[in-house]
Amino acid sequence: MFTYDEYRRVYNLPYSQEVCDIYLTEGGLFKEYVINDYSSMKAYIETSIVANLAECLHAELTPLQARTITYAVLFKAICPSNLSNVPVLRESDIELSNFLTTMGIDINITIENRDLIRVADIFEHTGIIVRVKNFDSKSSIKERYYITNPSLASQLIKVAYGLTSLDDAILRHLFEACAMVQLTYHRILEHDIYFLDSEGRIAIPKKELDIVVIDNKREIVYLFECIHSQIH
Repeated sequence: MFTYDEYRRVYNLPYSQEVCDIYLTEGGLFKEYVINDYSSMKAYIETSIVANLAECLHAELTPLQARTITYAVLFKAICPSNLSNVPVLRESDIELSNFLTTMGIDINITIENRDLIRVADIFEHTGIIVRVKNFDSKSSIKERYYITNPSLASQLIKVAYGLTSLDDAILRHLFEACAMVQLTYHRILEHDIYFLDSEGRIAIPKKELDIVVIDNKREIVYLFECIHSQIH
């Protein structure tokens, strides 16, 4: 994780909406390695993630399986159900098979669910993603993945949904993801962190909160709604 504060400090930048938006679209890496288009994104994923995963699990997965599972796990962080606060994207009919095809992956390669879970565990342990549970345990939406690198997340969204730019609603989602990642990394031991999304429950009005922080005894609850706008 390369935080907004660290990004500002390294490059001697002020707090501002403009700097925040640059961080959301290009932050997370040093400038020599910045992810700002399809080619740089693909190169980063292949060299920094896929190659290392294939080497780590060479006795269990073929290189093609490692590549397929990598993109399948990353897709879970940018799938329509995760971008529920971006109506245009949430209503998109994009599925994993569409995304894999866009990324040049053979969708006929067989992957097991246990391998997906194993790789997600590895990605969480190595700081590529964080996984957060839904506070509404009865909802059909059980957890969400958040990519720790905002520039990688922004480029994946652009590629997956065929976008040339990111509007304010998508930047808000990226801002929310960064806030969730930061809180997760700096979580106080007696606190648990969730999101809230009641969608999928029959006859239950939709309720959604970006972040819910609650102590283990559930005596105090902190509710966060992330707002992507300049404070005056």
